[in-house]
Amino acid sequence: MNAEVRRAVVVGIGVIAAVLALADGIPAAVHRFVSLSTELRLRQELLTRVQMEIANAAAMEDEALATRRRLLDLAPRLLSGTDAIDAGESLAGIVNLAANGRLKLDAPQFPKDSVQAGRVSQVKILVGFEGDLSGVVGFIKAIENGAPVARVVALHLRATNPEDGKGPEVLRGQAIVEGWYLVAVKGNG
Repeated sequence: MNAEVRRAVVVGIGVIAAVLALADGIPAAVHRFVSLSTELRLRQELLTRVQMEIANAAAMEDEALATRRRLLDLAPRLLSGTDAIDAGESLAGIVNLAANGRLKLDAPQFPKDSVQAGRVSQVKILVGFEGDLSGVVGFIKAIENGAPVARVVALHLRATNPEDGKGPEVLRGQAIVEGWYLVAVKGNG
């Protein structure tokens, strides 16, 4: 073999080796490029989701602060006590003050149906009473216009006849009065 042929064979083997190397290397490089592109896209999506969550967290924090402010503004209008028993006693005191000199009250009863909205809960009291019409109206006004928010949610009245038929008409009735109180936060442990 002469030098030219040998050189042509060596160059040919080199070209074939280069083509084989490229044929093996190109698919691997394309595969690597595609996988890196996919990973980049997934990381960008994750970053976008995290940024949205951070933005939502800031908005939620702002809303929590606004809710806390509204709750603090409402606090002076809530019943004292941090559980149903204490708040019920507070509400019973309000009912007694509202009835003072206007109506004769029966012992209060505490129905168990209550509503809770977050840290604010409702307490109800059922009270029987006896008195005249102006006493009933004064009782309702005193409850509805009091500092802690309380309201008469149900009122049942019936007239009773006086014993001698000549006295003032006496009304006998029952009222359900409700109020709201701030529930105590239970600690850990």
